Amino acid sequence: MITALFVCVHNAGRSQMAASIFNCLAQRLGVPASASSAGTQPAERVHPNVVQISMLDVEVREVRIVIQGQFQDNKIPKAPVDVQYTTV
Repeated sequence: MITALFVCVHNAGRSQMAASIFNCLAQRLGVPASASSAGTQPAERVHPNVVQISMLDVEVREVRIVIQGQFQDNKIPKAPVDVQYTTV
């Protein structure tokens, strides 16, 4: 299984959404991969706009992505990751 880590400063928006979209697409496409998210200076909570978006079913180029319920905590995985993405 491929593991990916999405990192941003607060882990309150971009990395949360990126990991959720990655996991949703991997599951739907049958790719053995999973992602988590983390922050270098983790916020206490997810940004309210991201929470609002998380309640939606979003269609992206004919692929339905359900983000709801996939948000991560701020823990950096103890297992090694294959790919790390830093959002700016």
